[in-house]
Amino acid sequence: PNAEMMFQDLLIFAAKKEQKAVELYSNLAENAKSIELKKLFDFLIEQEKLHKLKLEKEYENQVLVED
Repeated sequence: PNAEMMFQDLLIFAAKKEQKAVELYSNLAENAKSIELKKLFDFLIEQEKLHKLKLEKEYENQVLVED
């Protein structure tokens, strides 16, 4: 991100980062050596999905509004 980015660009950037986090935690969950670690990564996956959903809703509400 940089100071010249528009608000909608920041929302898109942030949503993509959340998706990358989901992918990372998914990979870690698949390779977890214990049930406890898998549960932790599954929890983190769900948190990141919620964050991404909030960003997408904000995008819809702020950027995709009809004039």
